Amino acid sequence: STPVPRVWLVSWTVAVLGLVAARLGWLLVSRAQPTTGETLFADTMRGSQTVLGPTVVFAVILALLACRNERRLLPIAVLLAGLTSLNAARTGEFLSAYRQMGSLRSSLQDVGKSATPDRPLVALSIAPSSTAVPFIQPSELYPLAELPHADRDFPCVGMGWIWENQPGSTALRFDVGPLRALGSQGAHLLSWPVDSEAWRVDRLERSDNLPQLTEERPGWFLAPQPMNPFSIEAIEVEVAGECSGGEISWIRHTRGGPQEHLTGDEPDFLATAPVSAEFERGVRRDNTTVFYVDLSHSLSFLQIPSLAGLKIILRGGEGQVTGTKLLGRVNEMELPRRLEGQRVRMDGQNLSPPELPDGADRMLFYLIGPSRCVRISIDSGTIELPDTVRNVVEFNERVFRQQRYYYYFEAIGTRSWRTPVDWLVFE
Repeated sequence: STPVPRVWLVSWTVAVLGLVAARLGWLLVSRAQPTTGETLFADTMRGSQTVLGPTVVFAVILALLACRNERRLLPIAVLLAGLTSLNAARTGEFLSAYRQMGSLRSSLQDVGKSATPDRPLVALSIAPSSTAVPFIQPSELYPLAELPHADRDFPCVGMGWIWENQPGSTALRFDVGPLRALGSQGAHLLSWPVDSEAWRVDRLERSDNLPQLTEERPGWFLAPQPMNPFSIEAIEVEVAGECSGGEISWIRHTRGGPQEHLTGDEPDFLATAPVSAEFERGVRRDNTTVFYVDLSHSLSFLQIPSLAGLKIILRGGEGQVTGTKLLGRVNEMELPRRLEGQRVRMDGQNLSPPELPDGADRMLFYLIGPSRCVRISIDSGTIELPDTVRNVVEFNERVFRQQRYYYYFEAIGTRSWRTPVDWLVFE
């Protein structure tokens, strides 16, 4: 047999030691850099780890190897070592938000088990991650409620357009009418606190025993106990004498006693949200004028944690408030027929609005999609979807599996009327 040359033995030994060193180096890198565990497949690669940011480490190694000037070697090594440390810290923040997103998704599956088509999940707010990593928005949550991200498809809509301007829903910023419409039917109202591990789930609570307000001081009408704004959608104000209208603002409970809720009491992103409701159209009843004030669309009213009462200011005369009546909801109006998921043409020919009630001047149609909501005025008895809405629906056909849209009608006039919420599928 021919003896193995010594140079070959040396080469093999160096190669093996190099592989061992590379393996040890990779283990060091994977432990020094933040990692996240993954289960990629059921039978293979279980327990694999995703290592983020190793390119910076490799950049350090390559820079050191490429550096031929010994004087530059030390400062380059120190600089790149610092960059590596900063990269590891930033990657740690990203992975913290990534794990929080995993908790959000897992918790969404849990609460989704109780969602039904007539009682969907309604994502209202998602607090940003404390790591300053961009997080998901409520209006973009619906893909997590569908296969393959969820075990099954379950109904979910996002109402992020309540808080900020979004294309197609700009006119509905600060408008919680659609939220109340779905909430009154038992929808699950979801919010995600900062660095949470589970969704906060609320239900719209109603009370048939609304208190009688008493005028404790001029214009201040207070309740004997704190009230839940969710339970109040409108108020009747009875006025004796001449009056052309007025304005209602909210009074909240504080440690120092009842206090008027002002614009400065809102967070910065709600600084332009209305904190009062005006009224100007009354109906004569005996020797008084009754003004009906719809509060069901006001975001600032709904957000008051403890409502003490209302402040009423009259205008245009020497009128005096002689009585008030809180209403748990606006007037009910029936749908001509319930669709409950039936297919509807885009031209709206097989979607009929209800007849205008006595005292109503106009009819509005609300269409609530997975991430947007539009309000359409119906003038001719037929529903015509604008091209912008058609484009959104056509786009959703490619990204939205369930194709479920919620809708309801609202009539406006001397009072407000609202139908129950139904759902449909466009064909």
